[in-house]
Amino acid sequence: YGAALGSVLTTMLWKTSKTEEVIATFIATNTLNQFLNLAMVTMTSFRETYEKELADAETNEFKFIVALLGIYINIAAQRAGRDFILDREIGIDFIKSSLDYLGEIPMPSGALLKRLILMLLFNINIDKRGSLLIEPGYKGIESILGCLNMQHTSEIQTLGLNLMDALLAEMPTQEFCDKIINLVSNFHVFLNLFYFLPFFRYQKKILSLS
Repeated sequence: YGAALGSVLTTMLWKTSKTEEVIATFIATNTLNQFLNLAMVTMTSFRETYEKELADAETNEFKFIVALLGIYINIAAQRAGRDFILDREIGIDFIKSSLDYLGEIPMPSGALLKRLILMLLFNINIDKRGSLLIEPGYKGIESILGCLNMQHTSEIQTLGLNLMDALLAEMPTQEFCDKIINLVSNFHVFLNLFYFLPFFRYQKKILSLS
């Protein structure tokens, strides 16, 4: 019953959380802080419960986590929302947990979850602090690049490429750039060549930082 109620309510909230005015109201009433805590607890529980096999897409648990990610995406799409998330440890922990989970989600059953997490990471990356959350995590970058291989849908591949494009455009540090080149070279056998080619336009820019 709890999962069913959570699924219904979060789905309704997902639809209404798309505007700047709604996010401002959430912040003003402390609702957003409560949501961040709920989302973190739910994400942790979901990962632990379905560690070996992903929940069916028709279950209330799956719909619940999907709706929570959708709300997070909407919050992160607004500047005030991004600031709220990145100013709080619980928000940062959720982003890190989502990034970590990205590489564990099975395909094709987890396609929707991967798509939503990539969208969330893209929105968070708009803020420099969001980029820095992704930069130090070697596994995180590996997970994003893994979304470009042929087992993923073209939509997931495109989202992964757009996120990598945004990260590379920032060029945070030489170490980050070196990791990208190393990982891309390791992934070359598995990547769809069509999506791999755009990385070459960064080679000269990356090397110029040396």
